[in-house]
Amino acid sequence: GNLLSALQLEVPAFRGSLRGSWALYATWLRHEVPNQAAPMPEDVLLGLLGAAIGRKDLRFALVTALGFYGFLRTGELANLLAGDLQFNEGLTEVVLHLGRSKSGKRTGAPEAVLVD
Repeated sequence: GNLLSALQLEVPAFRGSLRGSWALYATWLRHEVPNQAAPMPEDVLLGLLGAAIGRKDLRFALVTALGFYGFLRTGELANLLAGDLQFNEGLTEVVLHLGRSKSGKRTGAPEAVLVD
C-alpha cells in the first residue's frame, strides 16, 4: 500500500492507472494473516530502565515506562508534554492526557490513560 501510494504521488503518469494493482493489494490484505511484532517482555523493559537510570537518563526511563505500561503508540509518546502528566499525591498513579490521539480523532474526543 505504501509503495502504490508513493508511486501515485511521485509519478504523475501512474495516477489513476494502478487500479488493478490496488485490487490485488486489497485481495491480498483480506487473505493474509497480519504478522505483528511480539510484545517486549517486561524483564527486557526492566533491563532498559536499569540501564537508563544507571546512566542518569531519567527522561528516557520515564518515557519508556509510560509507553510500556500505558500501551502508548509511538506518536502518542512523541507528543507527550510535561503538562500532559497528572500525578496523584503519593506519586503512585499518573494520568496521561493524550489529547486527540489516533483513536481520539476517530471518536472526536480527547483521550486519557491511567498508569498505576
